Amino acid sequence: MNKTRRWWRKALSLKLLKNQIILWFVTVIVLLLAVVAGFTLFTLRPYLYDTRVRQLQKNVDLLSWELDNQRKKLQDYSVNIMADSTIQSFLLGHLEDISRLSNQLRLLMMRYTEYDRSIQGVYMADGNGELYGNFVTAQVQSLIYDTLEDALASDGHAIWFTPASGDTLVMYRAIHDTTHDLTHTIGALYLMIDMRSFTEVCDRFLDSNVSYRLEDGALILGNELPENQQQFFVCTSMRDGWTLSAWLSRDEVYAPAKAILNMLAYCLASTLIAGIALTVFISGRLTGPLRELRHAMVRAGGGDLNANVHVRRKDEIALLARTYNRMLADTKEYIRENERNQRRQKELELKTLQYQINPHFLYNTLDSIYMMARRSGNGEIEDMVTSLSTLFRLSLAHGQDFVTLEHEIRYITCYLQIQRIRFPLDFTWHTTIPDELRHCRVMKFLLQPLVENSLNHGLRNKPGGGQICVSARREGDELILVVADDGMGMTEEQLHALLELINRTDMEENRDPFAGGVGVRNVHQRLLLSYGHGLEIESDWEEGTTVTIRIPFKNDEESKEEFL
Repeated sequence: MNKTRRWWRKALSLKLLKNQIILWFVTVIVLLLAVVAGFTLFTLRPYLYDTRVRQLQKNVDLLSWELDNQRKKLQDYSVNIMADSTIQSFLLGHLEDISRLSNQLRLLMMRYTEYDRSIQGVYMADGNGELYGNFVTAQVQSLIYDTLEDALASDGHAIWFTPASGDTLVMYRAIHDTTHDLTHTIGALYLMIDMRSFTEVCDRFLDSNVSYRLEDGALILGNELPENQQQFFVCTSMRDGWTLSAWLSRDEVYAPAKAILNMLAYCLASTLIAGIALTVFISGRLTGPLRELRHAMVRAGGGDLNANVHVRRKDEIALLARTYNRMLADTKEYIRENERNQRRQKELELKTLQYQINPHFLYNTLDSIYMMARRSGNGEIEDMVTSLSTLFRLSLAHGQDFVTLEHEIRYITCYLQIQRIRFPLDFTWHTTIPDELRHCRVMKFLLQPLVENSLNHGLRNKPGGGQICVSARREGDELILVVADDGMGMTEEQLHALLELINRTDMEENRDPFAGGVGVRNVHQRLLLSYGHGLEIESDWEEGTTVTIRIPFKNDEESKEEFL
């Protein structure tokens, strides 16, 4: 008993995420359905009623307007027939041989309405009761004689009624003398109209569950009004003596709202039952992978970068797990890349140190050679040793990795002076360095490999020598260094081969025509590691080569603060 009680207490505890999800889900569903049901009951029902009634009234008004147009059209036909001079003369007896003209009279009356299919017949009676028209049947003759007295006594307005047959509408009116005395009645005109020309218009505007009635004091078309009108919504429209009424039962108006309420009640019960079962399943599906992900994160926090999560889903939790796995992979790749960069940096530093082979020993030895050359009076050796001694002193640079731009210019100047003595080349050089840029900081040995490459591959093979130009300028926060020569230049294939060489990440020696480009590659790789971008090389065959370096501008003071 106690075990069962504890099990139920644990199973229903709100400390469990699973139970919290179930409670939250069921509460939200119940509140949502309650709000929707209340909204439907108190808002949607009156809205549906008003909308339905307004739509019914609108349709009734449109239908009334359409029926009135139909009535006016037919009445205009009758006016045209009555005012015809031939008909007036015929009814007044002014025509000779009336019997011979009776057939022509019938054709004259039909001429006005032959294109309107809604008119089934046109008939005319004179003052003596003689009928004229198309196909005067016994039924038509009886109908006209029953109403002829009323027609002759009317004031000329059209009178409409529905015969007992129910499939024809009849319009009749008195014909007055329009030439001499408008008060003098000389006959009557009858139009037999197909009732479908009116009922089809009504069916087009009104639904099948809507009843209607058209009257002008007496029923013309439709049904009788219901006795208990409180159970119906009645809409009315009046035009020129005609009254159109349409009605719809209240049950028909409220039917959509009742259907929605019934559906909501069914959905409420079904959703509660299905929701509880679904949340139990979903909560289990959610909490299991989350526990696995949490355990893997704890392992990764302890340093285990192989604590991946096995992804077997395609939902948001799987996306979270894949993101976590990708984070671990990126972290491991970052560590490996950092190790590779450190190795590359050490290798590049080792390459750089090749330019400084025991500078202290060489400097002292060169100093001794300088003294010997001075005692012997050999000025050329003396100048060469002086330049070489200065070159090594500048390369030492007190062990610093960054020097001033002026220091780097002095270094390449000494290098070029030595090269002029060593090789009988006819070349010149000049530097264009603004005073405000001489104390900005650059990497050591940044320009000398580029100058060496210009000398060895650009000017050495050019007849008549050439010129090397080194310049510097500032563009915003960037320092732009340019080494240009007017030597032999390179073809597109040679330039492409050089670019492939300097972008190699390994440090093995390359045995191609650009073996001297190893120093250029060294500079390019150092720039990539430090700034993320390397050298920009442009060259044209027999025109020269231009190498551009773009680095952040830092003056001497800023660089000192940065590297302290």
